[in-house]
Amino acid sequence: MEIHELEAKIAQLEEKEEKLLAKIKSSTDKKDQNNATNEIVDVQKELNDLSKTLTAAKKAEEREGQRAAEEGKTLTGDFNVHSNGTKTDKEFSLGKILQTKALKKLELQNKALSSSSDSDLIPTHQLNQIVPGLFNFSSFTKAGGVIRDLQSEPNGNKFEEAKVSTNVTGAWYAESDQIADSDPAFTAISPTFTKFALNVTVPNEVLQDMVVGAQFLDNHLQRRASEALDAAALAGSGSSNEPTGIINQSGINVVSLGSGDGAAFADYGKLIDAKEAILTAKGNSDSLSLIHHPRTLADLSNLQASDNQPLMKPEFLDDVDVLISQALPINGTVGSGTDLSTSILGNFSDAVVSIRLNPNVFIDPYRRSDYDQTVFRLTMRMAVTLRYAESFTKIRYIAAA
Repeated sequence: MEIHELEAKIAQLEEKEEKLLAKIKSSTDKKDQNNATNEIVDVQKELNDLSKTLTAAKKAEEREGQRAAEEGKTLTGDFNVHSNGTKTDKEFSLGKILQTKALKKLELQNKALSSSSDSDLIPTHQLNQIVPGLFNFSSFTKAGGVIRDLQSEPNGNKFEEAKVSTNVTGAWYAESDQIADSDPAFTAISPTFTKFALNVTVPNEVLQDMVVGAQFLDNHLQRRASEALDAAALAGSGSSNEPTGIINQSGINVVSLGSGDGAAFADYGKLIDAKEAILTAKGNSDSLSLIHHPRTLADLSNLQASDNQPLMKPEFLDDVDVLISQALPINGTVGSGTDLSTSILGNFSDAVVSIRLNPNVFIDPYRRSDYDQTVFRLTMRMAVTLRYAESFTKIRYIAAA
């Protein structure tokens, strides 16, 4: 089947699922309810199968698009091509999906089908499309951080992966000398998943506005999800149910400002030290990104040379992309220094945020029905791991200028 045929079939099955749900709510005949329930199970199975087929077809189309782009050709289709070569449907929107589902729930509620079990989850086949765009506002992903969506069910709430702890080495040998073995050593990384949750309460009048409702849900859920991702990946404490973020991971390089009380940036010297630390530790120094708190970036931008002109950034740092994130702390302390910030320099492709299964988006039109509001709940479980800690340097104890 073609992509448009698969999408049309999925839409038909979703409509059928809604009708069956309505039938279950309106019927008082147990036999009819059981039959409808069995049909829903079959419909959901077919939806999941079609979703997998659709995902595979879109990936094949994406690969063809990339090949055509390399050959200087153009493929036509209803998609946008981003700078990283990936494609997204022009019309796809988390907000539109949620708005449509919520309005259907309100329609059932208005028909007096008032069982609280009519609350709903976004189907898996739609969540598979949502995950890539859910973190559009995240500095971690903009810097190249990896999001891994775990679809399999690991045992318990932990999983393990291998990490190279000792690299192979070579040597120079004389003629006929025996060549020594050089085997890599591996350690197991066992991150613990922790849960982030968010409730968004939306007036039903806003939901009924087709433009404002979708934009409201897109902006609020995507921004909150991005903020949660950055807070976890960059600065998570590893306690109080937070993942352990990059600045609190062991093994990363550290550069400190000041001589015990912190200090403001006087020049770019500490940033040069931070990059040198990655190079010296043989970290992955390609495609480095530097993430500051906005206060820190503003202070750096205001640095002046002796002639009162803006201080030029050294050529050594020209290949470093600069981003900001309010997830980075500005309340650190050391000695008598307070309100100190931390920045991160690194190759963020060596940082992985694993999301257990999919984020869940739950729609509940009943919890706040007395106020004519619908509640959307976002939950996701994530863990942060570093493939190679030496690829990162935290610059700490940064005072305000």
